[in-house]
Amino acid sequence: MKVSNSLWKIFLIFIFSIFIKEFSTTLCAEDRTLVKSTDSLAEIYLYRIAEKPKEKSKVTGVMLMIAGITGVIVANNPDAVNDNSVRILSIGLGTLLVNIGIYQLTTPGRAEYEYLSYVHTIVKEYNLFCKKGEYLKAGKKISELLEIEPTNPEWKKTDEKLKKIVEIVSSETGKERISVLIRKSVNSYLGIEGDERIAVLSVRYALQMKPNNQIAIKLCSFIEHQYPGIAKVEVTPHGKTVVEHKLSLALDYIYDGKYEKAILECDDVLVLEEYNVLALKRKGSAYYALGEKDKAKIAWEKAAQISPAEPEIKKFLQKIKQ
Repeated sequence: MKVSNSLWKIFLIFIFSIFIKEFSTTLCAEDRTLVKSTDSLAEIYLYRIAEKPKEKSKVTGVMLMIAGITGVIVANNPDAVNDNSVRILSIGLGTLLVNIGIYQLTTPGRAEYEYLSYVHTIVKEYNLFCKKGEYLKAGKKISELLEIEPTNPEWKKTDEKLKKIVEIVSSETGKERISVLIRKSVNSYLGIEGDERIAVLSVRYALQMKPNNQIAIKLCSFIEHQYPGIAKVEVTPHGKTVVEHKLSLALDYIYDGKYEKAILECDDVLVLEEYNVLALKRKGSAYYALGEKDKAKIAWEKAAQISPAEPEIKKFLQKIKQ
């Protein structure tokens, strides 16, 4: 059955009006601020859920896609539309509506963006408190996140881990080496920096530096209990620190031609002591032996910045230029 051009044009005008309505609503929507200083996070979350921006966006998207697909199908039927200009317009508009519908289905609404932005802000504050060693304050931020989504598994897991940490050390903000190592161990355990191995190595090294430090003693016992496999593998001989042992292993691996392993041991040292010149020298030597001169140069140049007067480093760098 043929559709008269007049009826088809009316249909197009109707479809186009839907597009204009949705487009103008998106552009001219009132810029409401859902996050108010007096609102609790739970109230903000409930407010957002009540608005259901994502559900509304999905319904609109489906409607636009159906209208667009219908328009394209009918326009491609020569028995339905006998005017080429109308057919071309129909196909173009139908395609446009389908694309807008897909956009509506896949793009978060305003409230959802604000929700994600707000959560991101809290997570940033949590990370910042942890890096500073203010774990009690960090715990409050996790509590705020759980007010928003009480069943979020990652936040619940982090909350449980952080509560165990706060029982041992609620705050460790010092600039001394042991304080830095304790923070590194805790933050590696929490997944903010490093990994399980670094959590074990950092707290062990802290305890070796200050054997009578009660926080280091308790934290070391706790971390080793959490990662018994790593604690068993990472054995340090009596009379040596973690750093001394790994530097010794790196040298042995270089002599044995196991250069990749030597680099890994040096990397462990540099996590614990960023400016360890010997680790940088041996790392550079391992890279040089592997033929990776650019990486060797980077390691040796960093060592030279820390210890510019050391003749051996100058010799290494001279070797690179040859």
